[in-house]
Amino acid sequence: MVVAVIALVQGGSDDSAPSYSDAQRATDTRTVCDAFALNLKAVSIQTGSQAPAGESGVSAAAANARLALFAASVNLTDALEAAPAAPEGLRAAVTDLAKQYRTVATQYLAGATNTASEVTAAVRSAGTAATSVSNACR
Repeated sequence: MVVAVIALVQGGSDDSAPSYSDAQRATDTRTVCDAFALNLKAVSIQTGSQAPAGESGVSAAAANARLALFAASVNLTDALEAAPAAPEGLRAAVTDLAKQYRTVATQYLAGATNTASEVTAAVRSAGTAATSVSNACR
């Protein structure tokens, strides 16, 4: 009886992590990597495009850049939720990238400029995270 009580208190086996097949890991890795490629493209296009002439053109380009950053952070997070078997290193890098995208978008929405220390730090961190994701997706 003492053994049974100890087993109940300890919860039995410590092996509570889900196990995934090689096929599931490959599929989930591809899901996350495809989301990364699409969202990196969107962010690159919208943050690197030349703003049309005039104040309204500049405002529209800035809004598109902010939207791309925020949408990418949401899409990357959604991809991770849909792909639980993706490798932990890839998951960590994508989580960091999504966080940095949100930080940059929020800083811009709060009126920060490209040279603000919070923006430059997040942009550097996003670049590092994107490189890590890209390497993990090869």
